[in-house]
Amino acid sequence: MNWLKREINGKQLYSFVIASIALNFGYSILAFKVMGILNIGISPVRSAADQIPIFTIFTPFILLGAAFVEEIFFRFAPLFVAVEMELSAKKLFVVVLVISAVFGICHGSAQHILFQGIGGVIFSVVFLKCGAMQGRYFKALIASAVSHFLFNVAVIITAVIKGGATSF
Repeated sequence: MNWLKREINGKQLYSFVIASIALNFGYSILAFKVMGILNIGISPVRSAADQIPIFTIFTPFILLGAAFVEEIFFRFAPLFVAVEMELSAKKLFVVVLVISAVFGICHGSAQHILFQGIGGVIFSVVFLKCGAMQGRYFKALIASAVSHFLFNVAVIITAVIKGGATSF
């Protein structure tokens, strides 16, 4: 757990956020490929924003707002409590797994634990490593929200390039 307690600052912070996005994106691509090979379908993510065209002036604000709100509910609130309670590494890991599974399920179904749930674990590590373990919750929230936002942007850009998305 010592590696988690060492807060990331400066240029390392930017590198860590970029690495988390790359890891999340790479994992998602690999998981989709494996599911395709195994002929396992996954239900699409559904939300109230399903009919919003991707390219509007509001798109960046919608994506940033959604990422920020999700980070407050799925990272900030539960991990703030867990860190303040000074849970052991094992208990903290269980909290991360539970909130990440719920994060995945909230994106559509239990199948989404494979994608958004794993992403939730990655965003949780960003939150904890970028200041939460030292009580710098606002910095941690900004780091995880930016990571989440940039990942969502990468997913949408990929979907648009592949020609499969006109709304989100």
